[in-house]
Amino acid sequence: MKRSQILAAAGAVAALILLVLSLRQVSALRVEVNGLRDRLLQMEQSLTDGISGIDNDIRRELERESSLFSASDTTLDYRDGALVLTASVLPKEVGADEILTLSAGGVSVPMTAGADGTYTGTLTLTLPLVQELSPAVSFTSPAGTRQETLDSLWTGDVLTTAGGLELTDPNPVVTLQQSSGSSGDVDFSPAWEE
Repeated sequence: MKRSQILAAAGAVAALILLVLSLRQVSALRVEVNGLRDRLLQMEQSLTDGISGIDNDIRRELERESSLFSASDTTLDYRDGALVLTASVLPKEVGADEILTLSAGGVSVPMTAGADGTYTGTLTLTLPLVQELSPAVSFTSPAGTRQETLDSLWTGDVLTTAGGLELTDPNPVVTLQQSSGSSGDVDFSPAWEE
């Protein structure tokens, strides 16, 4: 073998070794870049979540500050064949000539002041009932009316009931489920399980 052939072969081997080392370095760099990209995406998601949380906190604080009330509480109950809505509010400010009124479902009642500054009103709602009630409190005075809607309530939460009777084996289980349509009719239908 000639010396030039040996040098050419050695050069080819050296070039091949450099190529293999370069490919390993490129592969290692690719793995490192992918890891950095994944960490960057995680940091971006964490930052987005943090900003979203701050945004939600600011929105809640602005809603709280713009509310007419420091606190409010509404309950919906079923008593003596009727829905009874009770609302209590603690106004931030009430003018001397303002009267507070609770209204929902087309019915209104004046609210009475308690010793602690809380105003309470109770409405009795009869048929036809709606699925969703949006109670509102109005501050009425000779100068005008201010009004704020309280959290919505769902009549289905109060009017829907379910019960069951489990018979001894091998008899099937019979469950009666009460459902109320928009007409106010109540329908009991059995659901058989085997």
